[in-house]
Amino acid sequence: MNRNHPGLIVAALMALLIAACTSTTPYQSTQAKLQQQIATLSALDQKLSAGGNETQRQQLLVEREQAMRYSIALLKAAHAERLAKSRECIQREKNQPSSSTTCYELESAEETQARMTVVLLDQMAMGHTRQ
Repeated sequence: MNRNHPGLIVAALMALLIAACTSTTPYQSTQAKLQQQIATLSALDQKLSAGGNETQRQQLLVEREQAMRYSIALLKAAHAERLAKSRECIQREKNQPSSSTTCYELESAEETQARMTVVLLDQMAMGHTRQ
């Protein structure tokens, strides 16, 4: 088992979580959950770095994998919420004069990049669990 993958996955996930939490999205409850996941993943990484016996280490690895899966699910849900809101806004504006446009596109380039990062993290995590 290559131990570089878990660190890479956690680093990429934490970067994405931080980016998601610093966005201007109005979904405070989702942000609060994402902030908690950042803290959880950081704490688990610190515990793993501290060492311990093999049983404790395996338990921490299981906990970290569960936390990563939950984080990925939160990110997917947050993206789905933003996408749904964008669709609703675009639908409402179809009946508005073009001068009052407030919706610009269904999904911004930044949102597409974030979605791709989540998909890649998910694939990396699945590949890691198969090894």
